[in-house]
Amino acid sequence: MRAHRSRTCGGLTRLLGIGSISLCLLPWLHGCASAPVPEAPQLIRQKPPAQYLNRTLVPAFSGRTNADLLNYVDDLRASLGQCNADKDSILEWSKGD
Repeated sequence: MRAHRSRTCGGLTRLLGIGSISLCLLPWLHGCASAPVPEAPQLIRQKPPAQYLNRTLVPAFSGRTNADLLNYVDDLRASLGQCNADKDSILEWSKGD
């Protein structure tokens, strides 16, 4: 009979220990609940400098021979190179370099 009572007392002591720990932690739990919610960051959209927004003109073809066509291809490649240079400038500007 005594062995049965000691088990009951041991279980009760264990329950009281868990309950007292829970009561000690309760004020800290309440402190976490009242913390302010952080605000989401706001994005600021900036326009690139105006010098990078100029359009690159496409040269007009006004030739009749294959040599004229080759010159026109060279002009188009130069225009494409200018477009890529403008985009590289915008990329560098956006990085802040």
